[in-house]
Amino acid sequence: MEPLRSIMGPGVPHSVISLQQPGYRPVSTVMTGSHCLNRFSMAPTLYTSIKHAFWHDVWTNATHDDRDFVVARMLLWQAMRMEADAEHPFKGENLYSLLVMGLVPFVLQSLPFHAYAAAEGNAKDGGTTAKQWLERYDPMEDSEHSSRPSDMFLTAVRHHMVKLSRLILFQLGPEDMKQFQRFWVTARGLFVDEYERRCQYTRS
Repeated sequence: MEPLRSIMGPGVPHSVISLQQPGYRPVSTVMTGSHCLNRFSMAPTLYTSIKHAFWHDVWTNATHDDRDFVVARMLLWQAMRMEADAEHPFKGENLYSLLVMGLVPFVLQSLPFHAYAAAEGNAKDGGTTAKQWLERYDPMEDSEHSSRPSDMFLTAVRHHMVKLSRLILFQLGPEDMKQFQRFWVTARGLFVDEYERRCQYTRS
């Protein structure tokens, strides 16, 4: 029997289940899955990632660290093409979305649920508002496994994602930079909205 193969778009609700038919002997089933990032649908991927970070404590199938490796490769691809003065693979909102994903990779993880109260408390203690949690929250301080070699390697990759994103931003023209800044305001608004929804949910 041929395996079933399908590719879902960003944010499609889904589940994986294995059923036993009456009268048939159960057989072993192997399910695999990974992130398929499309350079023409980066904006919906970013929006879905923001929502997911607040409402889910684990990515489907596994933690999917491969997602950050793919984003890092995309950033490197863009940077190398810009350096070679060749056609850029990412443009417009797809580029801006990629840059946001590269600039805040530590935030686009599944946040621990207890982090909301801590982030809000730190904001109040610092004389600021809870809306500024994005600048203050450090997921690495909250990680129980940040000292494992695999996590240290992934952390290094995420730091390089930030550096690559800044390198690309430095090479953008004035109009692209203006458009990116507008896009970041919209993306930041989504972060804040989801944060406040999550805070209200945890209080109720």
